[in-house]
Amino acid sequence: MKIKRISVILAAAMLVLAFAGCSKSADIEKTIDSYMTGVCEYDSFAFESLLYFESEQEEQLYFWGLSDEEFEAYNALTDMSPKFTVFLREAASRITYSIESISENGDSAQAELSVTYVDGSNFAVTALERMYSSILGSKLDGIAYDIDEILYSTIYNMTFSEELDMVNDSITLELVKHNGEWKIVPSDALKTVSTSAFYKNASEIIDETNKYRKN
Repeated sequence: MKIKRISVILAAAMLVLAFAGCSKSADIEKTIDSYMTGVCEYDSFAFESLLYFESEQEEQLYFWGLSDEEFEAYNALTDMSPKFTVFLREAASRITYSIESISENGDSAQAELSVTYVDGSNFAVTALERMYSSILGSKLDGIAYDIDEILYSTIYNMTFSEELDMVNDSITLELVKHNGEWKIVPSDALKTVSTSAFYKNASEIIDETNKYRKN
């Protein structure tokens, strides 16, 4: 009888530990899902509080973990025309992900994600190439051109008239427990997925557009 009682107690203890582990993983999964939902809805305010910044980083990083320089370029690009924001919203809506695994170690954790996102970096390069081609064609034909209209229409047409190139990748998220809540640590990989890598070419688009605007 005593042996059976001990077995029951051990089994109950194991169940408690298992449920406790599931609860922690569920909290981490909820944080990741909340963050990625905000990303897919292009709503930075919805997930900004889910990121964890070191104290010395708080004055240097913006949503998605963009630095001062990256944020200024990204912001300037969307200020140039609503069509850039249209592309970014469309790209965000096409992001998909799945949580493959979660491992915890006290107040820190790692999550492995499979992600699919629009190749915004390649999109930007292609848009510039087509802008150059349109400008050259106009110059050869002796036709006046509007650099802003050429770039904006190129962005818009590429966004909705063509199949956007997608990237399939795996990323590792680092998380920490801060004030009793799980937070995601910003990283280059997460920043790339969250912005569809478009931020990488934001400065180049602005510089090239301004160069032709002055001519």
